[in-house]
Amino acid sequence: MLKSFAAELGNMLAGNIATSLAGENALIDITPPTVIVGNTKMYGFHEAINLPFH
Repeated sequence: MLKSFAAELGNMLAGNIATSLAGENALIDITPPTVIVGNTKMYGFHEAINLPFH
């Protein structure tokens, strides 16, 4: 549950930042939160932020 909360909190922060920057003509693209557990590979992303939780 903590991982889901952290993902949603990050999504809310990113949404608020994107809204603020939109007023300054900045192009921001956010995606729904993704929680990945274990070893995996992701494709189709140009850039991502990794926030590890233990």
